[in-house]
Amino acid sequence: MTTTHPTKQQVRNWMQLRQHSRMAPATPDEVRRQLGWGLVRTTSR
Repeated sequence: MTTTHPTKQQVRNWMQLRQHSRMAPATPDEVRRQLGWGLVRTTSR
């Protein structure tokens, strides 16, 4: 498995949007989902 990471700019943009939002803070799992940050199953051949 490999890990996908958002770019620094994607994180900055997301954080800027969240600062202007009146919603409750997102959970760590929700942050990872929104940024596409997670484990990706790789197939070995």
